[in-house]
Amino acid sequence: MKKTAYLLGCLLLLVSACKSIKDSQSETRTGAITLKELRKMPWFEKEYKDYTPQKAYLDSLKSLKSYNLKIYLGLWCSDSRTVVPQVIKTLDLAGYPVNNMALILLNRQKKCDNCITNPPEQHQITLVPTFLLLNQDGTEKGRFVEIPAGRVEKIIYELSK
Repeated sequence: MKKTAYLLGCLLLLVSACKSIKDSQSETRTGAITLKELRKMPWFEKEYKDYTPQKAYLDSLKSLKSYNLKIYLGLWCSDSRTVVPQVIKTLDLAGYPVNNMALILLNRQKKCDNCITNPPEQHQITLVPTFLLLNQDGTEKGRFVEIPAGRVEKIIYELSK
């Protein structure tokens, strides 16, 4: 009986340690991430559900379809965990095409080891999250960083004018 309890305790400790290693590895991941993968993050759904964009801006955001969006974020960053789901929900409700969006994960130094097509240095990224609204030719139309002063849908609307 003691042997079984000891073995069970060791197994639980091992499982716990493996989960901790997996969590820390996902937080240090860099490079492109799909929206589908991002939605599976344990923190994403709550912030997404809790945010309600103001409808008055959603209709105005239909014109965003002519722009590309790059979002630089860190899975380790509390601002990314708060603001990115709010932006995604706003874009979802505005009918923004997912194909026009690139999600790029950065480490704590705001670097990306395997970012060939969207290196953070290309846009002077120093803080995360950073949201870049780009014209079709790739030039920057506007940006906002970290937690914006105001509602995200209003800020995105202001950038797109």
